[in-house]
Order: sequence, then C-alpha cells, then structure tokens
Amino acid sequence: ARMIVSARADAAPDAIAALWTDSLLTRIDVDGATTGPTDVDQFIAELPEAARTVLDYLCVEEPLSVADLTTLGGDVTAAVEWGAAETRDRGETVVYTAHPLFAQRARAALGDDGLRRRRTDVVALRAQHPPEHLSDRLRLASLAVDSDAPQPVAEVIDAAQQALRLGDLILGERLARSALARSGELAARLPLAQSVAFQGRGREAD
Repeated sequence: ARMIVSARADAAPDAIAALWTDSLLTRIDVDGATTGPTDVDQFIAELPEAARTVLDYLCVEEPLSVADLTTLGGDVTAAVEWGAAETRDRGETVVYTAHPLFAQRARAALGDDGLRRRRTDVVALRAQHPPEHLSDRLRLASLAVDSDAPQPVAEVIDAAQQALRLGDLILGERLARSALARSGELAARLPLAQSVAFQGRGREAD
C-alpha cells in the first residue's frame, strides 16, 4: 500500500507535518501556483445565483440534503457542475462544499447578518422534520443559538445535558450559556457549572 499526502509546508497542522519530520513519509517539494482567497472570491462571485445559494447554506451547515437545499432555493446540480459542491450517499444524498476554502470565503462574503439569516432559514426548515439522531439534534441546537429561530429553553437545556453525556464540554457550555441568558433558570445553571468544572475552571462553576 502507498500513501500520498499533499499539504502546504508552511501551513500544515503539526499532526500532518509530523509525517515528514518524523520520517514516516518522504517529503517531496513541488513548485506550483496556489489558489488564494482572491481567486476563490472571484470563483464564488461568478457562480449562478442558485448554485451560490447552495454554497451560502452549506457554509453555515454541512452537510445538507439535496431536498433541503432545493427547498431553500438552491440548485445542487449546478453547484456540482461548477465544482462548488459535491454529493455523497449517506442513506440519502447529502451535499458538501467541494473545498473548505469555499465555505470559509462564502462566510466572509455573507457577513454576520447574512450568516444569521441563513442559519435561521435552515433551523426553521429543520424544525418541520426534526432529526432523529442525537448528533443531528445537537448540531441543530448549536445552529439555532446564533439564529432568529431559537429553540425552546427546555430543549436547549436538554441538548446541553446530552452534549455533556457525550463528552462535548464546549458544546454543552455553549448551549447552557444560551439557555441561561434567555431564562436565568437553575436548570440551565447546572449543566453550565458541570461543563466549566470538567474543563478545569472550577472557580467559574462556583
């Protein structure tokens, strides 16, 4: 078997750089043009409107189903043909951005207000057919925090507790803080105290 890893030497994460610094893989330097933010911005600006819509929603929540993106006004076929998105089979056909940089630059172009509107649209759509899997419910709860379609406080508190049970302390804290800010309820203080205590910030828990 043979492994080939491509990365920018000046921007590779430590775990990737260790592959050649620890002599696990032979490093071969290749000179060539790189695609920068300006190139990506131009590519995004030239996308047809419905293909751009796909990218705009994927940059706030990924993956999304073809059905959801179509309901939101996107044209998945066009986005795939332009190379902005790709589809995968996960029991149903879901859509991802074709490259992480596309999502990054799409978020930058939308700005805070534009991102909030897209999150609100996705949360409102997902609320019509709530996800069954816990991981998907937690993703939705996290997305709703920064939207104009907040979930009921009791649901947010429950999601915070579920996140803690899964060991996701950061998400548990985020959801608990959101619930506490909206309600001040003791039920929200408990998962918040647990999350910060487990992160070694005991004084905050007190």
